[in-house]
Amino acid sequence: MRIKAIEARIARLEASQRYNARARMSHEHLDRQLLAGMKEIAADHGSIGAAVTAMEASPDPIDQELAREITSFIEQQRIERERRAAH
Repeated sequence: MRIKAIEARIARLEASQRYNARARMSHEHLDRQLLAGMKEIAADHGSIGAAVTAMEASPDPIDQELAREITSFIEQQRIERERRAAH
């Protein structure tokens, strides 16, 4: 099977809620899992900031994308905390 055909099949499977366990999780549960993962990353690097800096400097585009996602997640959490505090 050609690579493009395999990639297309994988994308369809990942998009299907039947095959994607994360699609059935609540946002709160996903957030808890993300925070737990970030704590592990921080333990390995000393802090989340140091881990993000290392990922941003990596030549691997996957590391760079993960750094952007972590930064975005942290910013969303900060905004959510501020919103809750304002109410």
